[in-house]
Amino acid sequence: MKIKDVMTSDVATLNANATLAQARELMESKRIRQIPIVDKEGKVEGIISKRDIYAASVSNLSENYERSKNLLEGRLQISEIMTTDVETIEASESLSSAAVKLQELRVGALPVVENGKLVGVISSSDFLGIAVMLLEK
Repeated sequence: MKIKDVMTSDVATLNANATLAQARELMESKRIRQIPIVDKEGKVEGIISKRDIYAASVSNLSENYERSKNLLEGRLQISEIMTTDVETIEASESLSSAAVKLQELRVGALPVVENGKLVGVISSSDFLGIAVMLLEK
């Protein structure tokens, strides 16, 4: 089985000029933990995770939390906090190579590319789905 057989191909993406607020909203509405950041041609420029958002956010213990959070997240661009050294994987590679890469890198998802352009994402959740399917057989 190849990555392209199980990856999520309907990928939510943003560009590097999007705000932190836009990333948080997209993650919440799509119930995802990572968003690939792509350029106009569809090439991966970075990735942002929920962990990145939490690290860049205002503490909920701070005075005027909501106001401060909205101001910061409305102004801060993703390009300022995204991971730019992003490991990708080719859609034609095996599932085992994706699993090993996820484990070695200790990341929750890998952008999947073909000819240098984003075509999907494979995540630890995809592997959990495969495990459930195999256990039910």
